[in-house]
Amino acid sequence: MGEDELKKLENKDFGDEKFIIGSECLYMYLPRDASPKRLNTNYLEKQLSITMTMRKLNVVEHLVELCKK
Repeated sequence: MGEDELKKLENKDFGDEKFIIGSECLYMYLPRDASPKRLNTNYLEKQLSITMTMRKLNVVEHLVELCKK
């Protein structure tokens, strides 16, 4: 994934759907009422030439708790 692809993606308007680029991941906010989602794995994989997966915040929080045990 190159810097050019990320810059192009950052400049696009996705309405209420938002994303922030982290050091090793992409954080996204997708409102429940935004359907169909414009920011989705298929779109992002094609734009960034990567393979990716999504997890809802409650799943990530649960995984963090499991790792603490």
